[in-house]
Formats: sequence, C-alpha cells, structure tokens
Amino acid sequence: MMKPPALFSFFRVLLCLWLAASGLAATPMVTSGLRHSMALDSEGKLWAWGDDSSGQLGQNRTLRRSVPGVVTGLQDIQQVSPGILHSLALNRSGKVLSWGADYHGQLGTRAGSDKLAPTEVTGLSDIVQIAAGAHHSLALDSQGRLWGWGNNREGQLLTVPHGTAEPTQLTGLPPLRAIAAQSFHALALDREGRVWSWGHNAWGQLGDGTSDSRATPYQLPLRDIVAISTGMRFSLALQRDGTLWAWGSNFHGQLGTGDEDLRLEPVQVKGIDQILAFSAGDSHALALRRDGTIWAWGANTDGQLGFEAPSRVSLPTRVPGLTGIRHIAAGEEISIAASDDTIWTWGRNLNDRLGSDTREGNAHQPVPILRGTSAAMLAPGPEHMLLAKRDGQVLSWGDNREGQLGVGSQVEVPLPQPVEIDPLLAIAAGSWHSVGLGRDGTVWAWGSNSYSQVGNNANDNLAKPFHIPGLDKVKAVAAGGLMSMALREDGSVWHWGRLGDPFGTLRLPTRISGLGNITAIAAGGEHRLALRSDGMVWAWGNNLEGQLGLGSLKNNHPPTLVPHLFDVVAVAAGARHSVALRRDGTVYVWGDNELGQLGQGDLDRRVYAEPVVGIGPIVAIAAGREHTLALGRDGTVWGWGNNRQGQLGQPNDELVTRPRLLAELDQVTQLSGGEGHTLALRNDGLIHTFGNNQHGQLGDGTQLRRRRPTLVADRSLRNFLDIDRQVANHALAPDRVPPFLVNVRSDKTQGKRSLSVTLRLLAPSLRPRFAATAYNLYVGARLPNGDDIRLLPPEQREQIYQRQRIEGWTPYVGGALTPMLENLLLGSVDEQVTVQVLSDLDVEKFLGAYIYLGYGTSDAEMLQNCRLRTIYVVTQEDGSIPPGRQIPYWPCGG
Repeated sequence: MMKPPALFSFFRVLLCLWLAASGLAATPMVTSGLRHSMALDSEGKLWAWGDDSSGQLGQNRTLRRSVPGVVTGLQDIQQVSPGILHSLALNRSGKVLSWGADYHGQLGTRAGSDKLAPTEVTGLSDIVQIAAGAHHSLALDSQGRLWGWGNNREGQLLTVPHGTAEPTQLTGLPPLRAIAAQSFHALALDREGRVWSWGHNAWGQLGDGTSDSRATPYQLPLRDIVAISTGMRFSLALQRDGTLWAWGSNFHGQLGTGDEDLRLEPVQVKGIDQILAFSAGDSHALALRRDGTIWAWGANTDGQLGFEAPSRVSLPTRVPGLTGIRHIAAGEEISIAASDDTIWTWGRNLNDRLGSDTREGNAHQPVPILRGTSAAMLAPGPEHMLLAKRDGQVLSWGDNREGQLGVGSQVEVPLPQPVEIDPLLAIAAGSWHSVGLGRDGTVWAWGSNSYSQVGNNANDNLAKPFHIPGLDKVKAVAAGGLMSMALREDGSVWHWGRLGDPFGTLRLPTRISGLGNITAIAAGGEHRLALRSDGMVWAWGNNLEGQLGLGSLKNNHPPTLVPHLFDVVAVAAGARHSVALRRDGTVYVWGDNELGQLGQGDLDRRVYAEPVVGIGPIVAIAAGREHTLALGRDGTVWGWGNNRQGQLGQPNDELVTRPRLLAELDQVTQLSGGEGHTLALRNDGLIHTFGNNQHGQLGDGTQLRRRRPTLVADRSLRNFLDIDRQVANHALAPDRVPPFLVNVRSDKTQGKRSLSVTLRLLAPSLRPRFAATAYNLYVGARLPNGDDIRLLPPEQREQIYQRQRIEGWTPYVGGALTPMLENLLLGSVDEQVTVQVLSDLDVEKFLGAYIYLGYGTSDAEMLQNCRLRTIYVVTQEDGSIPPGRQIPYWPCGG
C-alpha cells in the first residue's frame, strides 16, 4: 500500500479539536453531505470532493471530483456545512457564503439560480455557526439569535410561511449556543444546556413523544447537554458526563439501543461512554471516545460502519484498525475519520465521495485518501507543452520558434524549464502562443503575435509573459490556432486574435455578444465551444466539417446552441472536431472524421452530436488535433483517431476508428492531447507522454518519436519530473526506466544539422547496480542502405557508422566499436558529459539515420546490459522521413 501523500500533511493541524493557541487558526473539521464531502484545514482552506451536479463543490463548474480539491475564492474559513446539493461556509469575520443549488432559496442570495462559486449571503453579520439542511439553511449569531432561509415544507424554518430566499430571524427560542440541521428537522442547544427541536417528525426525531411535525420549538427533557447532531430521521445529544442520548427512527439500529424499536423520546445509547465527539449520518452513527478509538452502529448496507458485519448493527462496535483519531463525520452511507496525518473514508462511493483510489465499488473498511495531484494542469500546443503545478509554478518545453515557451528566448527546449511568472491558476496553448490565468483573475500571454493573439494590440512576438490590460475577474482561459479566449466570473466570454468571419481579427479582448452564464470554454483550430451553466453547448466559427454540430456545413455562425445535446459537464475541441461529456459519463462527438477521430467505426463526418459506444463511464475528455482521448472512472485511458505519430500509444500507423484501451496506462488523473502527441498525468505526479517529438515536446530530453508512454525528465537529468513529490511513486517496470537521461539540442539551418547531447545517469534509486565507475562513451548511427530499403533483404537494409573523437564519422566494418570518449566517471553522483554528435551534417546524406548513444566498459558490455538509447532521427525539415528510408527501432535502446 502506498503511503498517504503529504499533500494532506496539513491535516496534522486539521484534526485538532481545539483552536491553535494563537486564536487565529480555523477550527478544523471534516464533514459529509448527501453526495459530497468537505474538509477544512487549520489555515482556513476548504477542500471538497464528490458530486458537483449543482455546483456544491464551489469549483466554478459541475464536474464531480474523485480526489479533494481546494474551493477557490474563500479566505479565513472557520466552519463549513454541506446540504444535499448546496454548501455553506463561515469566515472569521462572521460572514456566511453559500453555493450550489438554489431552487428552494437555500443559498439566501435572493437570486433563485444555482451558484458554482461561493457567494456572500447578505443581511447577516457576527455569525458564529452555520447548518445546512436538505433544502434550507440556518445561521446562529453571536447574540444567540437564529436565522433561517430556504424551504419550509415541514416547519423547519418555524413560522416563516412557505419558506424564504433571504435570511430571516426565527423567533420563539431563547439565546442559543449551537444548532444542527439534517434533512427536514432541526435541533438547537441553548446556553443553559437545554435542547429544542422542530420540523419534520414522522419518525419521532423531534423527541416530543409524538410523530406529528411542528413549526414551533419543543423543549426536550434533557439537561446539561454539550453537543447535538441530527441524522436523516433520528437525533443525538451528548451529555457533559460523556453519555450519549438518541431518539427517532431505529429501523437500522441507529439509536444504539440493542434493538430496532422506534423511540419517540430520548433514550441512552448502550455500551459506550467517555465520548468526546459524535456524528449522525443518514441511518448510522459514529462516536469518538477519549482514547482516540471510533465506534459505529446502525445501517451497514454499504460498509459505512467500517467493518464486515450484517446490514444492521444495533449496538456501538469499535471500528478496527483506527487509532489516534481526532475528528469524525457521518454522512449518507459514508463515514470520514481523521488522524494527525491521514484522512480515512469508507462506505458507499456514490459520485466518488470517498475521495480515494476506490473508484469502483464501496469500501467496507477505512481507506486512506492517497491521491492529490488533480490540481496540476497540462496544456499542449501542436509542438510545445505547458504544465502548471499545484503551487502555481509553470514549466514549458518543446518548440520555441515563436517564443511560446515564455523563457525569454526562441531556442527549442527539450526538457521542462520554469517560466518566470507569478503563480498561475490555469494555462492554455494555441498553435504558437500561450495564455495563463493569474490567481488574481488577470490574464497573461506570450509567443507568436502575428494576429495580436497575445492581446497587446501589436504584432511582435513576445518571448516573456505579457499582462493583458483590461481583463480582470477571469476564471478560465482557452487558446486555439491564432486566437485566445477568456471566461469572466460574470459568465461573459471574451476573445481576440484571428477569429475568422464574421469577427475578423481583433487586436484587443472583446466581449462576445449573445453569450451569458458560461461555465467552460474550448477552442479548436478555427471553431469555438462554450458550455452554459444549464448544461447546454454553444458553438461558432468555421464549420467546413460540421464541427459546430448544427446539422449543416454552413460556415461562420455566430454563437449558436448545439441541438440534441444537453446535461453536458465538459467540452473539448480538436482541429475540426468537437467532443462533449455528459453528466452520466457518456461521450458525444461531431465534426471531421477523416482519421477516425469520432470513434464511430468509420471515416464519415457527423454534423450532429452522436454518442461514442463501447466505453464508460467517463470522467474527463481531451481532444488533440486529430485524435480523441477519454479518461475512465477507474483511471484507465481510451483513445481513437489518428495514430500516425504514435499519439494513441499503438505499435503501428493504423487509424483507430473505435475506442481502444491504452493498456500501458492506469491510475491516470488527467489527459491532454496535442497536434500529434498525448500526455497523461498519473496520481503519483509522474507525467507519461508519447507521440511526435520533433521539437522535444514529449519532454524526455530526446527528439525521438515514441509509440509507448515515456516519462518526462527533470531538468536536472537525474530523475523524472515529479509534480507531486509528497506522493510515493508507483513502481516502474524495468523496460520503462532508461539507462540514463539526455538533453538533446539540435540546430537546423539550410539542409545542415548540428546536434549536441548532454548525458547524465539517473539517481541511484532508479538505475541498475554498477560494476564500475569508469566507462567508455559510444556514439553511432544506423543509416538506410539505399533510396528504398524495402527492395533489399533485411540483412542489407542498413549501414552502421560510428563517431570517433578524432576521425569523426566512419563506417563500421566489424570488430569492436571505437569509443568516442574513454574512462568517464559516469558512476559518480554529479558526473555528466556533453558531446557534439553532429556538426553541419548534410541532411540528404544522413536522411533517416537513427543516432544512438551508449556507455559501457566495452561495446559488448554495453549491448549486454542495454546501456544505450536512440536519441535522434535525422528527418526532413517538416519532420518526415520518405517511406523507403524508414528502418525499425532496435529492440534495445529504442
């Protein structure tokens, strides 16, 4: 089992039950709603995961998360409460924020529409506690007054008629100390230790001796109570002496009385004392004893009790394997616990609420939350690559002829290099330019600017990031071809650059009329997509292949609603095709299909959206220029379309017209497709790439096309790029670990080719055991023997050349290979060597040549231990090799 990631090391403080001594830290907590879960750390950061169908995760979209992600736009949060489809947060200044569903006015914003990001609830001040019910909300202020808003069908807002969409003071109660709300009933604890109840009462959950609902508070016969909690149809109260009292429905044994009899009045929970904390779920309960152990009882239909047992357990039973627990929460068929360094979840995994590697099925015992890399972002251009780490640092590599890497030069970069820019939230790559979104909502751009796609009202290329004036409060960016887009927090969409008719070229950001409430955008070659908050998709731009999905090939539409498509949660755009992901996990495609990129089993274009069959459920999509990718809920990857550059990870050049599983990839959390290459981010923080590598866009240090996933190398050349070092990396198969890493730098000028290579050994933990520290370095080339090697027998199809230090390139005629350099201390930790492999080489003479580099105590020892790599192929200027001059890889060193 992998160790829990240190991403969650902040939970060392999260799980304390008291405020830090400074008094400035938030009170940490974990909690679960009907379909989503939340965790608040001691710094006031809020983490959320699970269902997001109504925006209840506050992530500015409606796409569920299987791993925790930070809710942005919040500061100094001290308390959080999730309802069924909405969420509440309370900050240190006593302000309440809400987001998610609002069809009953439960957000208190008076708007009546769902909110995908936190919004302040006005009319409240000095709030000290919040509680979210099913479709209503409660807030308690510093004077002990209770406020409520939302649905009042069962009297949960007391005498407020029919409910309200704005905070309203609830009268008839003494000054209060705490509140609890679940489903359609509520509890309140006053400052004298007395408990009050009101609302729905069909199961006796009000404890008043009846099953009649009531809109007036009832005082229960309990004294010296210190805490309260509400389940779906039952209630709990903790007395100061550590005993627990329960009442209401007991069908699943959730009252802990040893039977399944309903109780209309409070009774003591049996078999447990010294309780420090407790939590009522839908039909089960958890209790934390002072010794740090957890006890559970009630329904166990989905494993929510954390141990193998019948579907009902009517007495408190210890959850095995957990000690040192500090905080607990019970939700609907789910449980959460937190120790000093780990969060544990178990139960039903509906909508990925467990937030763990248990993507399919339920967990009947506690599972540590292990993954935390989903906050990173990948953005490939046709031949360059951008990566934004979770801390906001941006790395870039690949083609840089137009300055699109943002590193201050226009020189190709085959290894990830940092971009000098303040931390970014999001990135996007066009054909030869790049766009970034700052954490403050500002937009930055760099690279090619021939059509002002950088947004500076000029045409000069920019090799460093440029702040685009006039754009603020932006929450998403996109780039495609020679244009850029930005989505602002108000739901408006802005664009600039070469846009085609009817927009022409816009040199400064301009708002697109007719679009509002947009939550996501995507840019293709010359067409655009926008996703509205209601799940509908809008399209505009070039339509020569039907990529707008409007039923025709008519070109240059203004933004138009795509018909026959609804309930969409994500969109992606290729060069001339479009992809949409629906909430149910199905994928829809339309547009160009010349290379099978629609996955329909043929090569016919589609002018309407059609489903892709044979895969699912899918949680994320990506579109390359002419290929399409889909991420399964289980972390597997599916691909279809053009594979001529190996971008689908298949061993040959065949087109893939039906979805095909990429067998060598699993545990993937994010996908991205470029013009002819693919990137996959795994949950351990390592990035796997494959496909075209003419400009070093795979980031492995070479310029060699890869048909199998290869790892992006760290710029130190001693390890692979790991964007989440706090998570233990998965074991790598031996054939996936190269004998050394390289940094290949090439220069192409008028039919000539120069090539220098820096070689360095991997870190000792990754490389094989060495028998010596002094090695010889060998450089060689395999050349096609003739203009069309297909006409020759296999043994005559290639010539071998060797690179010598003095003589340069000479034909190999047999015997031992001559080393280029001798007695290199490659076994040393810091030793690296740089060699000039090619110098003004005649491309015509070496066209199709595979250049290799290797080391060993002899050439025989090098070959025996496979210590060589093919690092470069001499191609024509467009990156191609004539069909008659293509030779296969060597089994060793390819």
